[in-house]
Amino acid sequence: MLSETILIVDDEGPLRKVLGDLLRMRGFECKAAETATEACAALAQEKFAAAIIDLGLPDMPGIELIRRIKESWPWTECIVLTGQPTQETAIEAVKLGAHSYLEKPLNVEELLGTIHSAIAKHKIDVAQYKDESEPKGSPAAAEPVSASGTTQRLGAWASQHVDVPLGTVMGLAQSIVAAGNLADARAIAQQLQEAVQAIRDDLHATQH
Repeated sequence: MLSETILIVDDEGPLRKVLGDLLRMRGFECKAAETATEACAALAQEKFAAAIIDLGLPDMPGIELIRRIKESWPWTECIVLTGQPTQETAIEAVKLGAHSYLEKPLNVEELLGTIHSAIAKHKIDVAQYKDESEPKGSPAAAEPVSASGTTQRLGAWASQHVDVPLGTVMGLAQSIVAAGNLADARAIAQQLQEAVQAIRDDLHATQH
C-alpha cells in the first residue's frame, strides 16, 4: 500500500498539534518535526506522501529544506506554509518543485483540498514509475493517448463537478496530459475521482 503519511514541519508547537489532530481526524497518519534537521531524519527512516513545511524554520530556511527533499525524496510532495508571503518565495518554491503555497492563518477547507491533491499526485508519480519499470508490450501499455482528447474529456467531467478546488483539477489534469499511454491515463483518472470524493467527504464533515 502506498504511504499516506504526512510530515508536519513547523517550529510552532501549538500549530503542529492542531494540524496533527485535524489530519488524524480525517484519517491520515502524521509525524511532526520542529526543525529541518528533525524532518530530514524522519524522511531518512520513513516514506511520506507529503510534507507541510513552514518557511521560517529555526535551523534552516524552509526553501532549502524543500530543495533537499526534492533531491533525496522526490516523490514527497511539499506544501509550503508562510505567515509572510512574497512573490519571490512563492516563485522559488514552485521552481524547486513545491506542490502548493499556503498562507497563514490557514483555511481548513483549502488545506484539506491541497493535501488530497498532493497525495493523489504522489500516488500517480509512484504508479507511473512502477509502470515504467515493468516490461512493455501489453495492449493497454502500448495504446497511445491523445493529450488534446484527454484534456477535453477532463474538462467535460470537471465542468460537472464545479465544487472541486481548481488546484486539484489543474494538478491532476497536467498529469493526465503528461501520461504516455492509456494505462497511465486510466490510473490518473481513477486518482482524480478518488481525490474529488475525499474532498467532498471532508467538506461535508466540516459543514456538519
